Amino acid sequence: MFFNTLALAALSAAPARAFWRLSCDRTTLVRERADPIVSPGTKSGHLHVVRGGSNFNLNVTYESLRASECASCLIANDKSNYWTPSRSHSHPEYRSHVAYMSLLDNTHPIPFISMFYEQTWSVDKFAVRGWDVDTLQSAIQECDNQTEGTRAGRAEAGPFFQMQESAKAKACTIAPHVNETTDGVLDKLPGCNPLQYGPGDATIYKEENCPI
Repeated sequence: MFFNTLALAALSAAPARAFWRLSCDRTTLVRERADPIVSPGTKSGHLHVVRGGSNFNLNVTYESLRASECASCLIANDKSNYWTPSRSHSHPEYRSHVAYMSLLDNTHPIPFISMFYEQTWSVDKFAVRGWDVDTLQSAIQECDNQTEGTRAGRAEAGPFFQMQESAKAKACTIAPHVNETTDGVLDKLPGCNPLQYGPGDATIYKEENCPI
């Protein structure tokens, strides 16, 4: 107990560090089964939501990303790509049992808890890097230059980032490289992803040995 108290005191005394958030402000560059790290040159096993530089492809290089015409995140001179698994839900009526928060009435009286999540990468684990080198180097070296904005992680408070309007970021989209239906009501998830329940690990299938 004494050690924990000291550790907490030490953490409380540590100076705050400036940082920045990479905001993509509800933007999506593309949704598709592509992962140039795990599955280069071919379809990936499951669907991803991809953000960032418009030269995203089944194979990418730093040089190709730097040549992107646009980026779907708010820091315009970051042409990196960031992707996460897409989320889906299953319900026989899929829409009638819930309503948007602004439309709640006596037919839908119970609000669900709102969810907020952030994704972070350590410096050596960006999905695929497409940063302007001088911009990133300057931002890292000057990250201790604290202001009210940089303490709160607002990228626009840093002098090195070329920021763009949210509308311009949202306009940056590309066509998927994998030709399949990924939106709307689907009979099954894209790829071979049968529903599996825990607590054990899910079995990973390939399309050639798919049980469904």
